[in-house]
Amino acid sequence: MVITRLLSILWVGILLSAPAWSACIEKSVPLPEFCTRAPEGDAGCVRESGSPNAISIQCKTFQNTCSGYDFETAPFSFASYQPGPETIKGVHLPRTGPEWTLYRGARENTQITIKKALAGIFGDSVPTIGAFEHFKITRILTGQSSIDEYSGDLKKFGNYHDVAAVKTKCGVLGERAAAFFAADILDKGMKRFAAKPNFADYFLDYKADQFFSQGFGNSGETMIYTGLHPRIASVYGGNVLVFGDSNKRGFDANYWNYKNKGGLWTIHSLDIGEYIIPNYLDSREIKGIYFTNWDYYPHTEATFGIQYGIHSFTFEGKMYALLYEGKGQSCVTMNSKFQMVPCVDEFQWLGSPHYVDHRDSTGAVFPKPYEVNGGTPLPVLGIIAPCPEGRKCSLPTDLSAITFPESKVTENKKVLDEILSTRLYKGNEYYRTAYFDLKGRSHGINVVSAHSVPEGDQISVFNDVTPYTANFCNGRKECGYKISTDYIRDTAPGKIKTFTVRWKCAGADAERTASGKEGTDLRLSCGD
Repeated sequence: MVITRLLSILWVGILLSAPAWSACIEKSVPLPEFCTRAPEGDAGCVRESGSPNAISIQCKTFQNTCSGYDFETAPFSFASYQPGPETIKGVHLPRTGPEWTLYRGARENTQITIKKALAGIFGDSVPTIGAFEHFKITRILTGQSSIDEYSGDLKKFGNYHDVAAVKTKCGVLGERAAAFFAADILDKGMKRFAAKPNFADYFLDYKADQFFSQGFGNSGETMIYTGLHPRIASVYGGNVLVFGDSNKRGFDANYWNYKNKGGLWTIHSLDIGEYIIPNYLDSREIKGIYFTNWDYYPHTEATFGIQYGIHSFTFEGKMYALLYEGKGQSCVTMNSKFQMVPCVDEFQWLGSPHYVDHRDSTGAVFPKPYEVNGGTPLPVLGIIAPCPEGRKCSLPTDLSAITFPESKVTENKKVLDEILSTRLYKGNEYYRTAYFDLKGRSHGINVVSAHSVPEGDQISVFNDVTPYTANFCNGRKECGYKISTDYIRDTAPGKIKTFTVRWKCAGADAERTASGKEGTDLRLSCGD
């Protein structure tokens, strides 16, 4: 049996870790993107021809145990609540759609991470980043918390019975499945809430007492409060997610209050550009993530410098991402040459926001951030690419034609570890993220040689399996498999064979070596 069979199942631990679904339901449901949102990401889905919204769920790797649980036909959206257009000081409102970029700052936590950002950037659309209620429901469905722990909040937002139903029908779910069901449960709850006559008081109106019950300011239990200005996002935390809302699920909160209630969330007629998205983010809208020198929540103007960041770009129809140096800039954007450059954010932070009644259309409404003319491109440390597991991964040669200023700093070890350990699922296939320097050399594991040598034999071309091992392991933080002649060709039947791999880790000249005999497990690692 040739070594190529080994490549498809080397990482057996990962392949065997998915939950075992006990029942299978084949059905068609009018649910947009059900395939990409399906539990565990393993849906063997085929979009029915002639119908953009109808999805055929077939029994391949996804087997739905939640018989009787019906999914929503579409996500909840604020689109119908958005006021009609108006132009104020040259800014066209409402500020929705693909032309606007959104920013969400948070303290370092499990909700906004490099792994989740990269998974979304590279096409894994399971909604793992959500509001507090999404986080709580996910914990309950994965067995990390009891339903009683959050029963008050669940009943408050009308989600208790749906959570209990999923727990009863599905049992304990994996992280991906739980995120999917949490999103659907929240969509159900918001649609029920929207049918109430005082819906706007709870979710839209800054002046209503009920709005405070949602967590006034920046803590809406079922809302993701975002900003149209990066300087606003940065004051809430050092991890800043960069994304969009091209589907217009969210709404321009300042503009709604201006049109409907005669006031803005303001400081001296100052519009801070607050934008609210219900329940969870569409992961496919994620553009990047950056990290600042955030220190505290300010009450006066403060500028937070970007230390480093990740931003996506499409090259020859495929998605990649840059790891770049922020150089202390407070606003950055990508130009037409895929270079990260400084941008201008005209917003001015004048202190803690408070509510001011007014209809003064001459008030300060700021344009979206724009590129600095002639701005010097920021240094790039490397390029991140999604790689199908078990297959060769490299950067396209044409990518080298792009001029990226090369950074002179060493990659942050924590950041590299996050990049090299990211795993995602799209199109019925698992991917990992690999990291390359600007010369196209992969980081993490770099295999030097790999041989399967029978006892008493010498290393020869015949037992050289370096290319296969390199294709599977290069760029990964860890790589492991079971040594067996079921997968590695048997060069000497009846003889005991030793498999030896030599590799280097990114940024290190010293070689590492691992050896093992047939039947044992071998693991390569560039971790500590």
